[in-house]
Amino acid sequence: MLFFKNVKIMFWVDAVLCAAYIKNRCPSNAIRNKTPYELWYGHVPLVKHLRIFGSTCYALIPKVHRNKLGARSRKCIFLGYSNTSKAYRLYDEVNKKFVVSRDVIFLESSKSDNVVERQLDRLDRFTKTKSFQEFDNQIPHLEGGIPILDQHMESSSEEQSPLHETPTTDDPLSDVIDRIGRLNLDSVPTQSTEQPGPSQKGPPKWLTKTLESVHPNEIGKTGTRKSNQQNGGDVDDSNSPIDMDVTYDCELNLSTDFEPTSFKEAASHDEWKEAMKKEYDALIKNGTWKLVGPPFGTKPIGCKWVYKNKYKADGSLDKHKARLVAKGFAQKEGVDYEETFAPTAKWATIRTLFALAAQNGWKVHQMDVKTAFLNGDLKENVFMSQPEGFAVKGHEHKVCKLVKSLYGLKQAPRAWYEKLTEHLMKLNFNHFDLDDATLFVKKVGKTIVYLVVYLDDLLMTGNNESYIASIKKELGKSFEMTDLGYVHYYLGIEVTQHPKSIFLSQKKYIGDFLNRFCMTECNPLSTPMEQNLTLTSIEGNEFEDATKYRHLVGSLIDLTTTRPDISFTVGILSRFMQKPCEGHWSTAKSVLRYLKGTQDLGIKYTQEDDFSLIGYSDSDFDGDKETWVSTSGYAMSLGSGAIS
Repeated sequence: MLFFKNVKIMFWVDAVLCAAYIKNRCPSNAIRNKTPYELWYGHVPLVKHLRIFGSTCYALIPKVHRNKLGARSRKCIFLGYSNTSKAYRLYDEVNKKFVVSRDVIFLESSKSDNVVERQLDRLDRFTKTKSFQEFDNQIPHLEGGIPILDQHMESSSEEQSPLHETPTTDDPLSDVIDRIGRLNLDSVPTQSTEQPGPSQKGPPKWLTKTLESVHPNEIGKTGTRKSNQQNGGDVDDSNSPIDMDVTYDCELNLSTDFEPTSFKEAASHDEWKEAMKKEYDALIKNGTWKLVGPPFGTKPIGCKWVYKNKYKADGSLDKHKARLVAKGFAQKEGVDYEETFAPTAKWATIRTLFALAAQNGWKVHQMDVKTAFLNGDLKENVFMSQPEGFAVKGHEHKVCKLVKSLYGLKQAPRAWYEKLTEHLMKLNFNHFDLDDATLFVKKVGKTIVYLVVYLDDLLMTGNNESYIASIKKELGKSFEMTDLGYVHYYLGIEVTQHPKSIFLSQKKYIGDFLNRFCMTECNPLSTPMEQNLTLTSIEGNEFEDATKYRHLVGSLIDLTTTRPDISFTVGILSRFMQKPCEGHWSTAKSVLRYLKGTQDLGIKYTQEDDFSLIGYSDSDFDGDKETWVSTSGYAMSLGSGAIS
């Protein structure tokens, strides 16, 4: 890369980063002809933005950075891709500055001046905010560059390598790594301690770091670099940019908990083959379908395998889960399904259950229904192709006529809810469908049991442990269930039960959250939002990645389940999801900094003498300075903790 385009050797770091960037987007036989980027991010990378390293290019100078008579572009050399934005990293040889810009015209092939001018005109007329940044050159000895890595350092005369030197390998990255590895401390001449001169230091940190990461066998063979001399004395350059630790974001740290994206990938791993076998056996045991001949005039819907790793509360791997999912998007309303709505438990109901249990000193139990949606009975005729890899020998031409619901079908949640409700009613549970249709209560004399349903997760509490155990046994007769005992981890919530209190928190979620947005080392704040701060729709320039902002705010909304202290700030930030600005993003990051210092906080329910429902409400007047709309808020507490 360096020699083919005649780029100075001092830009070898940029060449390595650019090569790694490209390699991460190239298929590899070691990972079954997929790209490292695809395995890490879960989708195929875009490559239309790739350019030839070292190409001459012109970076558009935004109007705010140029005068009327000045040039509107700057001639640069393309060195790679920015790791902080969707922009190109360039170098301006005239002004000795690095440039990061998205508005660039590349001369990868011969172009006339008129063509370049027309392309610059189109960029200049584009209304979107221009991305353009300049950085002072941080490479010492710019004009002289860095000595060629494989030249003999004991040579008395500093001979320059030919400008058109031919690389020794076809792989530019391997060539650079090989050059680093050939450095040898033995080739450096020792210096007399009696004569004044540059201090003898160990190998630079950047070189040691590089060898540790890409060439571990050559550690200890690094060369030394002379320190800068100024005014005849020695200058310690330990803090110079080239002596700093260099890290390479090569995106090759693939997770050990591999999740296949196709049947072909899963079939090559024994653990996932076993997971698919368990799922298929459960479907057959449940009588989910029966094989029939292909129906005349009806096209069967397809199906696919979906793979997911299940984790424990401490983040360790619990099990590999393979699930057969019907391609419900191919269903037609009125033909394959009618009603689809199925209620789920409200968080206010779940928190009320915990508050009630803590007040009375009850234990909350959790049960998980295996393949819950498969228990629902179908009223419509739905035909599906046989699962990939499990077609019955001799009957490959047949299709599956679904008898019971399957994951992916539009009516599957409703069919499961109707089936479970019917069974609970047979067990003499009372159904409160006026407010929350997922709450069931059973009273027998002085014994009372509460049950809340959230899809396939059941929460149960009451004043009689033996009676709860009998209900579990009855449910286990009708459905294949797992008794998880006392609840510890429920829908991402960590539950800590004590004899007189129950504590709900999302510490693990916050830790993963901060790591996802690279805020694990941020400085904590004492409040989620600056006092008296009023946000409007225009807070600086438009934020470059609106999807990232929506992802952040959406995750914060999930966090309000156990953190009502951030509800107000999150509600404000939610107003700007359509077109966020940099000021909105900065405020959202302030919430992350607040969470950094308060990861252990949550909602604690304890026994109280006055166990009553108390509500608080308040509102401002004309709080929104753009629409002059007032903002109101409320909080409901039952006993010692908030429930809504």
